[in-house]
Amino acid sequence: MLKGFVSAALIALSAIAHSGAAQAQDTSRNPVCASYGKAAADWERKAMAQGCKLSFPNQITFNGNDGAAYAWCMGTSDASFRGRSPQALGHKANLERLCGAQLRRPFAFAASAAPAAGKPSIDTRREYYEARWVWVGVYKASMDAGNTSRIQFNTPTQAVYCYNSGCRIVTVRKGVGGSLDFTSDSKNYFEFNPGGDPTRINARFWVDFKPPARSPDATATFVRKP
Repeated sequence: MLKGFVSAALIALSAIAHSGAAQAQDTSRNPVCASYGKAAADWERKAMAQGCKLSFPNQITFNGNDGAAYAWCMGTSDASFRGRSPQALGHKANLERLCGAQLRRPFAFAASAAPAAGKPSIDTRREYYEARWVWVGVYKASMDAGNTSRIQFNTPTQAVYCYNSGCRIVTVRKGVGGSLDFTSDSKNYFEFNPGGDPTRINARFWVDFKPPARSPDATATFVRKP
C-alpha cells in the first residue's frame, strides 16, 4: 500500500517537473484536467475493486489518486492535451484491456446510462460549473437577476453552455492570457479565466463585443459541481 502511494506521488512530481514552469502554470487546463483527474482515479478504484492490480509495464497509473492524475494531465504536452477526454475514456479503455489480460478473463466497467438524445444538456453525473451572472450598466434593469448559468467541458475545445433552460454546444478557444473564450450567437462574447483553484472560474460577458474592449456587461464566479 505504501509503495502504491509513493508511486502516485512520484508520478505527480515527475509530471510537474517534466512539463516545465510555463506548462505547469497553464491554468486554462484546470477545468478539463480536474475532471480528468477525478474520472481517471474513479476508473482505477473500480478496477482495483474487481481485483486488478495497477501495475503494468509502460503504462501510467495513479493508484486511484485524483491529485496524481490531475498533475499528470496538467504536465502533458500541448499535443497530448488537445486529445484529452475529461471523462478519461482513453484511460478507461486501457484499464479494461490491461486488467483483462492480467486477470485472464473478460474485463469491462459497467456501462452507465447515457443522457437522453436530443437537445444539448448538462450531464449532472459529471463535473460542471454553475454561477449567476451579475449584470451591470444598461443591462442591469432589463436582464434576469435570478439567472442560473452552467457550463460543462466535454473536450479541451468544446463545451455545453446553458443560460437558464437554454443550452447549446459552443466551441472554446484559448485566449491570449490563458482565458477560455467562446460565443453562443456569433455576436456575444464569454471570457472564462481559470486561476489556481480548479473548483472556481471567474468569468466576464459582453452582450455585443466589438473592439476596442470595454467593461463587461456581466461578471460571475462559476463554482464546480457537484
